[in-house]
Amino acid sequence: MEELESLRWDLRRDCVDIIMAGAGGHIGGDMSVIDALMTLYANHLNISPETVDDPNRDRFVLSKGHAMEAYYAVLCHEGYLDLDDVKARFSKFGSPYIGHPNNKLKGIEMNSGSLGHGLPVAVGMALAGKMDGRDYRVYTIMGDGELAEGSVWEGAMSGGNYQLDNLCALVDRNRLQISGSTEDVMKQDSQEERWAAFGWNVLSIPGNDVQAIDAALTLAAETKGKPTVIILNTVKGYGSPVMEDKAAWHHHLPNDEEYARSSPVSLPIRRPSMANKIANRKAICDTLLEAAATDKDIVVLCSDSRGSASLTPFFDQYPQQSVEVGIAEQDLVSIAAGMASCGKKAWAASPASFVTTRSYEQCKVDVSYSNTNVKLIGISGGVSYGALGMSHHSAQDIAAMSAIPNMRVYLPSDRFQTAELVRALVADNKPAYIRVGRNPVEDVYTEDECPFQMDRATWVRRGTDVTIVATGEMVRHAVDAADLLAEQGISATVLDMYCVKPLDAEAVIEAAGATRAVVTVEEHSPFGGLGSMVAQVVGEHCPRPVKCLSLPDAPVITGTSPEVFAHYGLTGEGIAKTVAEFLPAE
Repeated sequence: MEELESLRWDLRRDCVDIIMAGAGGHIGGDMSVIDALMTLYANHLNISPETVDDPNRDRFVLSKGHAMEAYYAVLCHEGYLDLDDVKARFSKFGSPYIGHPNNKLKGIEMNSGSLGHGLPVAVGMALAGKMDGRDYRVYTIMGDGELAEGSVWEGAMSGGNYQLDNLCALVDRNRLQISGSTEDVMKQDSQEERWAAFGWNVLSIPGNDVQAIDAALTLAAETKGKPTVIILNTVKGYGSPVMEDKAAWHHHLPNDEEYARSSPVSLPIRRPSMANKIANRKAICDTLLEAAATDKDIVVLCSDSRGSASLTPFFDQYPQQSVEVGIAEQDLVSIAAGMASCGKKAWAASPASFVTTRSYEQCKVDVSYSNTNVKLIGISGGVSYGALGMSHHSAQDIAAMSAIPNMRVYLPSDRFQTAELVRALVADNKPAYIRVGRNPVEDVYTEDECPFQMDRATWVRRGTDVTIVATGEMVRHAVDAADLLAEQGISATVLDMYCVKPLDAEAVIEAAGATRAVVTVEEHSPFGGLGSMVAQVVGEHCPRPVKCLSLPDAPVITGTSPEVFAHYGLTGEGIAKTVAEFLPAE
């Protein structure tokens, strides 16, 4: 045990170094859970780098997938991965070392990142072991904010129902999440009673005490007839005087002074510049603040996403018109629909990857079919989350949401158009989905010159050779491409199709009819998005060659948004090159 007491500080140093090398990570939660990860792998998991394919091995699922840097540190120490390689490549372009579990890496059983998945998956693993008569054990670690997801309690019910005594769940109870205290976001003060009610053996321990963790895991393995949950009462950022018990360290990159107080090792830090750029999500908040000053029926709902959505100022200024549901996207959408049915103008914000997939049935039935005045804000759309990986990318949302009858789909291109769109949507009472990115974007328009018509494309450029139809952040890149093409003597029309549904077919027909070819550009799958819709219109009304530029039908390569765009030819240079090669001769 003395060895582990020493090791846990070495692992924290490795974890911080990985984060610094990769220019970001979920450092606070890494620090709170690393003691449990270390103890589990050192003393309890029956698995090694040599037995990762043994059907009798124990299984572990990191449901709290954002604690990946801590997991990397432990996996490296146990010999599954090489620490120097992880440090050198974490979050870098093309790297397999992303910010959430990637089961293409040795020792990782399952992908995760979307919260609420780990326990049901672990239940399935434990059930399979029982069916096959194997004596392996299954472990999963969850965060306490994650317990707001309904799927966790479905898994808890199943685990208790099947008396899975080969299953042990650990909850990192650090009492903090993105939006602050878990008790302020969604109360968790009766965890022991909740788990016991589902038929679980419940152990509540000091979660950063290695000896207590070790003893609890031993008791869990000895328990018969029911699964065990260990509630780890931890401290977020444990071990660092800078980070301890501070919600701001959920995902944060230390500055030089903070780093020096957290780890003795110095590494270079990559800090991207965002000068002269504004995120569209901020424009949403600013415009809603303006509208709410005279309209008390406007309500804003978040799923532990007010900071990510830049909506904290709204919550601060209008607390009586703000609702926080915690990490519970289905709840978010249905509550918004219920409020809208009572006359409220509901704006519900959550990461695009979650609100359009986990909550799809609620979007379809409660919002669209019921025709409630709910505006769904999909934040951090496309590949905004970069190296956090596919669980956080939303490359299917345009197709999914467009397929729902009575659901409009909008991707504004810059802050000025975003503000105009929000003003227009505040004034109507129909369902809509608005997707915005995470990162600041260059302006396409100006405050004085932002031509906007509801559900009509904006003609950014008019040309005679080729039509480029783009949406969202890709409009800026399409304009850059038009400038480069002009230098080659190619005249390009640029249509800003912020209104993907209803698509402005009239503008597409007019533009295609006046040029020789059409190229679409979108931060989305090649299937069912802008390209598919435009190709259908062109094919039916004014046949022209159509080329669709998009993300691939495959896991997106690791990297920042600019790196991903460059790799797939979605920058001004890439679009111009494709157009020049694709454009038929006169």
